[in-house]
Amino acid sequence: MSREKENGEERKLMQRCRNLSERVAQHNRRMKAEEQALKSETSMVFVELKERIGKAKEACKTSHSEGSEEEMAELMAVKKVLQGQGPGGDLRVLNVSTRDT
Repeated sequence: MSREKENGEERKLMQRCRNLSERVAQHNRRMKAEEQALKSETSMVFVELKERIGKAKEACKTSHSEGSEEEMAELMAVKKVLQGQGPGGDLRVLNVSTRDT
């Protein structure tokens, strides 16, 4: 094989590697952006859940009605999904606002 042909093949290989590296970099940027969006949404859900659990606890204390107990049971089911019983696993790892919900 001639030296010129080898240099041409090496340049092609170098270009493939650079293209691949750029694709990986783009992929990483997209994943990071999506992760940030998921963290933000997860944190908002945790805050809302915490607020609603607080209100439901107060309602249970004051009214002992079946409706408030059902609401609390539903909120606890939501909490379990966020804590790992959903298909996404434990979402607390994405929660940036608090880790105690």
